[in-house]
Amino acid sequence: MTSNQAVRNMLANRIEHHMTAADSKNQTPLIDATMRRVQDITRRLLKASNLADGYWALAETVAMELHNHFPTKRHVLK
Repeated sequence: MTSNQAVRNMLANRIEHHMTAADSKNQTPLIDATMRRVQDITRRLLKASNLADGYWALAETVAMELHNHFPTKRHVLK
C-alpha cells in the first residue's frame, strides 16, 4: 500500500491520523532516550524469562515501573 492509498483508506473510513513533524526527533531527545531504555529493559525481561512475545505489554509495564524507580541525576536526594 502506498502512502497515498493509506491516506485515501483512512479518509474513506473516517480514521483520524495525527502526523508528527519530520524533525520531531530533534525536539524530544529525552523522551526518545527514555523510550529506548524502556524498550531495552522490556527485551531483556522477555529474554531472561523465556516468555513469548505475547507478554510484551506486561513486560513493558514492568519495565516502565522499574525505570520509574531507577535513580537519575535529576532526582538524587541531597
